[in-house]
Amino acid sequence: MAEVLDIRGGDEQAVAKAVTRAAETVADGQLVVIPDEAGYHMVGSIVDPSAAESLLRPTVLTKQSDNSDVLPGPVVLGPDAASVLGLASVSTDSEELVQRLSRRCWPAPVVMDLVPQTTPPNNCSASWWTHVTDTGQLPVRVPAHEVPRGLLDLADTLLLARPLDLTDSGDPTPGSCDSATLILQAGPRDSLEGTRRSESERTGGTSPTRGRSEPPRWRGWRAGRWSSSARATRVDRRWPRHCFAKCWPNGYNAGTRSWWTGVSWWVRPV
Repeated sequence: MAEVLDIRGGDEQAVAKAVTRAAETVADGQLVVIPDEAGYHMVGSIVDPSAAESLLRPTVLTKQSDNSDVLPGPVVLGPDAASVLGLASVSTDSEELVQRLSRRCWPAPVVMDLVPQTTPPNNCSASWWTHVTDTGQLPVRVPAHEVPRGLLDLADTLLLARPLDLTDSGDPTPGSCDSATLILQAGPRDSLEGTRRSESERTGGTSPTRGRSEPPRWRGWRAGRWSSSARATRVDRRWPRHCFAKCWPNGYNAGTRSWWTGVSWWVRPV
């Protein structure tokens, strides 16, 4: 039975204690369920073999979800762009685009799907890296929410985060947290209060520009639409909740994907 720490009140001391407890759990090679701006995720250390193998197991969605059969695999979370982009092999043609995307879209619930580098890094488990090289896909993200950011600071390692199936109310579905040792319960993930607070602190009190209510301005198209000029396009709350985007050097081809339960955008430079 997983230990549950209730942080729904948003009390700073309670959140700090919960994140510290989560960091200790991750350091022991266990899995933790945390909230962030993209929903709820099961997270573990990228260097721990058992944690990585658990997160790589396909997750079948419950009947409570209207999504497809299996959720996407784990995404690498890092404290900044340099920490996650260092795992990728970025071509000369795409380097400028990748750097621009990282500056404009992070921290936020935007996943960049890159090509892994050929040499295995020292800071990850062999089983996870084998999976990454076999699939040729390296999904990475820099979160904005205070919980994963605090956990990354204390854990001193990159994290693997697998999205959890959510009920209509925004809570994890029964059974989706069975393999977790610790759950940080923040209630339905329908607000970004933690994101707003943490971003406001980092920007000196200015309003956040990323999230569901105030999404980032980045180049893209609505599903099925193309444009030769992407600069004016804005990703806003009228987009489908479940979105996937592929990125070419001159823009994006965006299409809906039903398996993503949180609010997140995927971008793949090719």
